[in-house]
Amino acid sequence: MRENIAEDESKPSGSIESVAGAVARVYWMILGNSALYVTALAISQRAPPATWAVDVLFWATVASLVLVRYVDVRVLGGLTASGRRASQRDWHRYSRTLFLLSLALWIASHAVARAKIW
Repeated sequence: MRENIAEDESKPSGSIESVAGAVARVYWMILGNSALYVTALAISQRAPPATWAVDVLFWATVASLVLVRYVDVRVLGGLTASGRRASQRDWHRYSRTLFLLSLALWIASHAVARAKIW
């Protein structure tokens, strides 16, 4: 019994990595996507010449999501949404899907802005 306690005490806790991993996971799963939807809404409510700053923010958010997910997978030992260990292949699939969906959302937002539906 004492051997198990000594063995557990000698292992690093990894609490910093787990906190950073949790923050990264919350960002790429919830916060970053929420920011994308908010900026897409802002694009749809502006006239086309006035959207460039929001466009930059939109694509910077997409880039930050890809980067945070990469760090999560490569450095922080990230997990998939289903809880299994994420691989480089998961990151590629995430990046590709995120880009395609973001592009579709961005185009739709601009279409709504041009049609002045709001």
